[in-house]
Amino acid sequence: MATFTKRKTGWKTDVRRKGWLTVSKTFRLKSDAEDWARGIEDEMQRGGYIDRRPAAAMILNDALDLYLSEVTLTKGSSARSDREPGRTKALREALGEYALAAITPKLVSQIA
Repeated sequence: MATFTKRKTGWKTDVRRKGWLTVSKTFRLKSDAEDWARGIEDEMQRGGYIDRRPAAAMILNDALDLYLSEVTLTKGSSARSDREPGRTKALREALGEYALAAITPKLVSQIA
């Protein structure tokens, strides 16, 4: 169920549903908040809701840095090739400043 709270900055919307984490967002217009909440509730009802906020907050360059510093340490002999600068250079140049949530198959096909 969604709740709407009037704030100075607009309408704070909280969507709470059993079995899901609470999702919140603020909108300038109440009608936008209601539309968004209805969409989130529908996705949760169908079991297809995915929280994209972490992906929207991280750019590809940061994700690659995190991968190279944390994941490759747990790998065996393939870790050396992952850390080679040329392996990620093309990705960094073409998509490095994009948020992970913004990287789509269409975008990738345009740079390939």
